[in-house]
Amino acid sequence: VLRVANSAFYSRGAEAETVRESVVRLGLKEVANIAASASIAALFDKEMKAGHAMLAPHWKALWERSITAAYASSWLALVVRRGRAERSFLAGLLHDIGKVSVLRSVSALIARKKIPETLRAPEVWWLIEALHVDFGGVLVVTWDLPQYVAAVCLDHHAEEIDPDPDTDDMQVVRVTSGLNEIRTNPWYAPSAVQEVSYSAGALGLSSEKLAEVITHIPRFAEQATAMFPGSN
Repeated sequence: VLRVANSAFYSRGAEAETVRESVVRLGLKEVANIAASASIAALFDKEMKAGHAMLAPHWKALWERSITAAYASSWLALVVRRGRAERSFLAGLLHDIGKVSVLRSVSALIARKKIPETLRAPEVWWLIEALHVDFGGVLVVTWDLPQYVAAVCLDHHAEEIDPDPDTDDMQVVRVTSGLNEIRTNPWYAPSAVQEVSYSAGALGLSSEKLAEVITHIPRFAEQATAMFPGSN
C-alpha cells in the first residue's frame, strides 16, 4: 500500500510514510482494490515460479491483462455510469481466472512429458482460449466467488447477454478486456471484435467514446506495471 501511494500515479510530491497516510491519500476503495490485486499477483507469481520456464511469458501476459482489465473496467463503469466501479474492478481482475488453471495444467503436462516442451505460443493460447471458461467454472465454485463475478467468468464470451442492469459489469469488462486483448495478444480470439462491438452498443458507447476508451487502455496497463513491478 505504501509503495502504491508513493508511485508516480498517486504521489503528490510528499512521501507517504505510514499506512494511515497511504489510506488517506488513496481512499478505502482503492486500498481494497490494491489488496485484491496483491492477492492475485501473489497467485500469479507463485504459479510462474513453480511452472515450466517456457511458460513464464504467458504468466506475465495473463497477469498484466487481468490487472489492466480491472482498473480499466472500474474507470469505464464510472464514465458511462453503468454497473458499479468496485464490482467491475473485481470482475475485470477475475474474469479470466480459468486461464490460470489451464496454464497450470499445461505446465504440469509438460513436466510429465505428456506434451512437448517445444509447444509454440499460438498453440498455448489456443488451449487457453478453448478451455478457460470451463476451467473457470470449476474455480468459481471452489473459491465460492460472488454471483456477479461467477456470472462474468462463465458468460463473458456469450454471443448475447440479457439487457439487464445486473449484467452491466459484464458488458463493461467485455469492452475493456476485449480491447486490451486485441491490443496485446497476436493470437486473440476472433470473437473478441464482435464481443467488444456488442457490449459497446449495450452500454450506449458512441464510436467517439469507444475511441476514447481505446486511448486510455495503455495508460491503465502502465499504471498496473508501475503499481506492481514485482509481478513483471
